[in-house]
Amino acid sequence: TLYAAKWVQTSAEGVGEADLEWVDLGHATDADIQAGIEADTKFSDLFETADMNEDGTCPEGFLSSNAEGAAECLKVKPGMEMLASRLETRRFASMMGATTEFRKMEGIAYDPDHNKVYLSISEVGKAMEAGSKGDKGGRDDIQLEANSCGAVYQLDLDEDYKATSLKGLVAGIPMSKEAVAAAADPSCDPAHNMCGAAAEVNTCDIDGIANPDNVTYIPGYNTVIIGEDTGSGHQNDVIWSMNLEDGSLTRILSTPYGSETTSPYWYPDVNGHGYLMAVIQHPYGESDEDKLTDSADARAYVGYIGPFPALSN
Repeated sequence: TLYAAKWVQTSAEGVGEADLEWVDLGHATDADIQAGIEADTKFSDLFETADMNEDGTCPEGFLSSNAEGAAECLKVKPGMEMLASRLETRRFASMMGATTEFRKMEGIAYDPDHNKVYLSISEVGKAMEAGSKGDKGGRDDIQLEANSCGAVYQLDLDEDYKATSLKGLVAGIPMSKEAVAAAADPSCDPAHNMCGAAAEVNTCDIDGIANPDNVTYIPGYNTVIIGEDTGSGHQNDVIWSMNLEDGSLTRILSTPYGSETTSPYWYPDVNGHGYLMAVIQHPYGESDEDKLTDSADARAYVGYIGPFPALSN
């Protein structure tokens, strides 16, 4: 049985808070889906379509869908609900009332100490913004102020591991245009942390996260590891260690220009030692190509922090 989340907003402060409801998209088996694929099932076999009204509503008998970059009015053809739910999942979920406004949802990690999940949304924007043009055909469930630097959310789970609510755990801090312009002045105070040309590519406060991507949790130590995949947010992407007791952030790794961090993952016991893995992806590949002096420096690479003593509860 497949379920899709519905965001029921309880606060628009910061990067928002919401209760979560789960929309049942029905049951299916691998054999069911394989048969549909082998039958070469097409979109036209699954749905009837109709033109959407100017106000974003649909004609009688049709349901609105805001998915796959389009606002549509759709009706599932008789007997095709199961295949529609699996071969066109986002469209079907939107029709059934689930929320399809999430923007750049990335890494996820389970915290067994507190029975929570941490989820990174790299950029709070577009359909997540209140009154966004991208909400046509949807339900405008998420109504937040844009945050181009993104956030990591905390999901609370019940005793059956069902997520019941979510709220911002930590968010990036966008720099105002005025602050960026002031910092770009070569005469600026170095205490601002952003001086000269570097300010042009640090649009998020460098003492906070920017466009979080992959996350992992170190059990027993109240520590979330957050990896960045940012372009203009930070010139150098960073992996952060976040102390859940006081919310403090510590940089533990930074990458060359134009690269991203990826795949931070905690291995608690490998032959008696703990290791934190990390990957540096495409150095000089997204920016600062002119700073590449040796082509070998553009290769991706895998590494680790450690060894630590084997960490356990």
